[in-house]
Amino acid sequence: MSVSIATRGISSFQPAGLFVNAGARFYSQCAVFRQSVQSEDLLNVINRQCFALIVPKYCEKHVCDFASNKIKQLRLDEYDNPQEASEMNGLCMAYFESKKDKEEFEPYCEHKSRSMDKLEVSFYPFKNPIDKLKQELNNAWLSGSNTLNFENGDAFTGVATVINSQPLPHIDNIISNKGDKRAAHDYIAMLAAKIYLKVPKIGGELCFWDLTLDDKEYDKMCGDSDGIDPKKLPPPDIEIKPSQGDLILFNPQKLHMVKIHSDCSDKLICYSSFIKYAGQDKPLSFWNSKGL
Repeated sequence: MSVSIATRGISSFQPAGLFVNAGARFYSQCAVFRQSVQSEDLLNVINRQCFALIVPKYCEKHVCDFASNKIKQLRLDEYDNPQEASEMNGLCMAYFESKKDKEEFEPYCEHKSRSMDKLEVSFYPFKNPIDKLKQELNNAWLSGSNTLNFENGDAFTGVATVINSQPLPHIDNIISNKGDKRAAHDYIAMLAAKIYLKVPKIGGELCFWDLTLDDKEYDKMCGDSDGIDPKKLPPPDIEIKPSQGDLILFNPQKLHMVKIHSDCSDKLICYSSFIKYAGQDKPLSFWNSKGL
């Protein structure tokens, strides 16, 4: 499906749902559409020269249907979010929920093993799309890709989530996540990869604000919540309406939010991962967290 983009009096067309606020301050490109992931495009997203890299139909429809049905049948863990945050369920335990000491880190390792088994069941006999992305980035990125490794083994990667209510606009940052300090070693920037297994007819747009907020400003606007009240913000500068199977790679340190309509019975089901960037001479490293 093609939709019109209107900004500064210029109209163009793109092969996915994309709306740009006419008053937006903008990057050189709003979003890049590709048939595969290329290192140059990743660097443009990392360096904030575009909002997102979109690979349409990255995961085939029959795989999306199969996996989303399996995920809906599984017992999903409720995220321990503040009352003001969105209601979300998922197959994961975020690394930052684990603690520094060994005894309290063990539940993460146990949960990782159970969750990995559930995810394998959800996609089997098809290829896990996060594993597919790891393999492609290992070829496309000069220094390859890997999974973050801690003293207790590899981090769990890939978060299957069902979003039940409207999340708040927020920023994801390794440094600010209390337990992600191990992940922050050599940290320069990060990417978020989101694969859309099921998309509701109404809602599901990924929204971005082209705002620069330092930690102090962001914390003040959030207050006791894990995000910012949308009433405090202007309209989003860009909204991307994904289609089933699309892969969207974006910089989660830009203020962002997923739109959810409470009157829509369909649920948004995504499969996501964070990717750490430590420089062009270092591998891209996958790990999971509860943001995105």
